[in-house]
Order: sequence, then structure tokens, then C-alpha cells
Amino acid sequence: LKQDVETAFESGLVSRDLLVFFWGEKDINFVLKFMEQSLLMCRWGFEKMDKIYYIVPSLVPPGPCLPRDAEGLGLKAVFDFGRSLTIGVFERLICQVMQSTIALKESSRAPIINGDNSRHFLTEDYEFTIERQPDFIMVSVVAATKSPIKCITRLLKMFQKVKGFLGHGFGVEPMLQVGNDFTPYEEVRAKRLEPWYIEKQ
Repeated sequence: LKQDVETAFESGLVSRDLLVFFWGEKDINFVLKFMEQSLLMCRWGFEKMDKIYYIVPSLVPPGPCLPRDAEGLGLKAVFDFGRSLTIGVFERLICQVMQSTIALKESSRAPIINGDNSRHFLTEDYEFTIERQPDFIMVSVVAATKSPIKCITRLLKMFQKVKGFLGHGFGVEPMLQVGNDFTPYEEVRAKRLEPWYIEKQ
């Protein structure tokens, strides 16, 4: 299991064999169910591998920042919590995004995950990055075949599930980039502001 341990600390991918070693075959199903339902880890189902692996975002080491502005749309959305970002929000959001991605389409592209940022693909509709900051989470929509606002709406729904693990009083206020300013999400929706809406031809 030496290679499994090295893989876990190098990439955050933990094999089922390693989890069985720590928890035992008798209790492993309970442990897996608890950790997945708590969004502490997610099964890595994006590619064929010789073993069953789970991604544990809290184990992923820091990596280089993923480019937001150098390519694609670069539309920014700030998920503001009104206080310092609670420990575990970013990691649980990553797990929720991956669970939703796999549920939408088993052949979805694998995300790129670093300790403080990640890149995801929701079917062929959206490509976006998520970046952790001290007081907020920054989402940048890199590519979209549908209105980018729908990508943010999906992420907000994912936040609702994460909210259940973070106690009373946890909330998020999304602000979307419109020109050089950031505008509340609800106002962008109500006024159908560009560039978050793609009008059908």
C-alpha cells in the first residue's frame, strides 16, 4: 500500500484498499457512506483505473493558480459569505460539484483539482473554475454553450446542500461581474443582464 499512501498525499486520491486498511472490511461501507453523504469525499468516477479511488479535497496539496482571464469568457462571480470563509465550505463544494457532474453524465471530463482552486466541466455546457479566497469563493465561467447564468444557478443549488452541514446562520450572497462592477445575482436575473444571458437567435 506504499504507492496508495503516496498517491493520497500527492493528489488527494485515496484508494478503497487503503481505506479498508485503516477502517477494516467490516466497517468500510458505513465509513464510505458517511463520508460521501457528508461531502468529505467523492468517488472518482471519471476514468478507468485499476482500483476504486475516492477524491478527498482536504488532502489535495496546494498547486498553481488556474488561469481565469487568459482564456475563454472569464466571467467572474463572487460567492460572498459576509465573514471569513468557514473551513470545509470549499472542499464540500468541490465534492458536490463532482457528484453532480458524474450524475449528469458518466463520461464527463475529469476536473483539475488543486488545494485552493479547481476546474470543472458540466457536460458540454459549461467549463468553470472555483477559487478559494479568505472571505469568499470566486467562480469564473470559462466557456458556455448556454446562458452562463444557468451555471451560477446550478452552483447555488449545490451550495444549499453544503449549507446543511455548516450550521445555522450560514448564507451566501452571489455577486456577478457586469462590466467593471459586480451586481447582485437576483438583479442580474431580473434584468437579464449581459453577458450572463445568451439570447436565442
